[in-house]
Amino acid sequence: MKLTYDIGDKPKFRQTLVFAFQQMIAIMAATLLVPMLVTTFGLKADPAAALFGAGIGTIVYLLFTRKKSPVFLGSSFTFLGAYAATINQNYGYWGVIIGVAFAGLVYVAATGWFLSVSDVMLVLLDVFLLSLFGTALSSLVNMFLSTQGQSSAVGTIVSSGYGFVCGAYMPISQFSTSLQNILMFLPGTYGTSLIRNHALKGVYQEMLNINFPAEVVEGIKDSIDCNIYFFDSKVEIWVMYLVLLASIVALVSVYTVVSLLRKK
Repeated sequence: MKLTYDIGDKPKFRQTLVFAFQQMIAIMAATLLVPMLVTTFGLKADPAAALFGAGIGTIVYLLFTRKKSPVFLGSSFTFLGAYAATINQNYGYWGVIIGVAFAGLVYVAATGWFLSVSDVMLVLLDVFLLSLFGTALSSLVNMFLSTQGQSSAVGTIVSSGYGFVCGAYMPISQFSTSLQNILMFLPGTYGTSLIRNHALKGVYQEMLNINFPAEVVEGIKDSIDCNIYFFDSKVEIWVMYLVLLASIVALVSVYTVVSLLRKK
């Protein structure tokens, strides 16, 4: 049996079944163990929802990467150690938040700080608007669901799928041009680009200060969706804000109208 494959190689079907089963066994325990551990910390986490969300997320990922990146998207153990430590000390949620913030400050002190006060405020604004958009969208979707289980399942599917298609998990610049043009109609695409622009503005400026070629910096911006294009026309920052705000207003308006109509 051939155990090493190049990028363009495809194993035979029967070998693929064996490899798939091996992969399933390898990831099953990890994917299910994380929500089980989180539950022991005092929070509710459904293993079925984690497995279902991982499956949907993986399928979406494979579709949008044209099956060229054989990656399974599952649960992560990265945060569990620190989370368990804070919970066991009875610090509560604020203790966790303050601890994460402090760890972030230590990291910044070690690596350097490239954000101005205005950049920080704009990132906070971007996160607020994206959270507002997500809340409005989920509220509208959940109106037509009757149980908590349905809300959890649909929320997992929507958040996983929408995260991929709006560029939150991987830049849409990696997709085909036609697909990029379609995804530019999604408001979340502009929100993720806003966060990247404001979070990396200082880094780009530092690169220019140390004589990085401007065309290289622009190429990096294009590759990670800091520069996004609507049918070959570059979208300005103020237009991104306008699209995101208009979408929020539209979703809230639809939610209000539907709520009023259902009460009659």
